[in-house]
Order: sequence, then C-alpha cells, then structure tokens
Amino acid sequence: MDGYAFDPGSFQGVRQAWTDLLADLEQDRVMAERLAAVMAPGHEPASGFVAETQNNSGQALLNSITQMMAFAQSYLGGLDQTEQAYGAQETSGSQTFQNGMR
Repeated sequence: MDGYAFDPGSFQGVRQAWTDLLADLEQDRVMAERLAAVMAPGHEPASGFVAETQNNSGQALLNSITQMMAFAQSYLGGLDQTEQAYGAQETSGSQTFQNGMR
C-alpha cells in the first residue's frame, strides 16, 4: 500500500513470513513429540525418573508449540480477512469515484 491505493502484494510478504514460521513450527512439533516419548533405558528408578522428567519437558514444549501454531494459523486467517476487506474498500472507493466522474 502506498497510502493511496491498495496493493495486494503488500500482504504477500507478511503472509510468506507467517507461512514460513508455521513450517518451522511443524518441524519443531515433530521433534517435541520425540522428546515427549522418551523411553527409560533401564528398569531402575533413576532411568524412570530421567525419562519421566524428559517426557514432561517434551510435553510442555509440545503444548507451547501447538499454541504458537494455533496463533499463527489464526493470524493468517485474520490477514486473509483484512486483505479481502481492503480489496473490497478499494473496489468500492474506485467505483464511487468513477461513478462520480461521469
């Protein structure tokens, strides 16, 4: 947007950045799932304690990543709605201007 006209390309850079963030978060989610599913290497209490602690940390990370992904998806949805609203306003304004010039 140049201050006077709607430019749909302005939204593309922002959309791409958030889409890239979602892709990165998806990779992080896969890794966090592995952290949340650690198996104890042995059957003694120390191994169980370490695995349980790791799983709890992995689950907390997984929950955080899931929340971040939901936020990013919501942001992208809002961005799409905003782009459509700007486009509609631009079209409406252009039509009003053109109709007034006749």
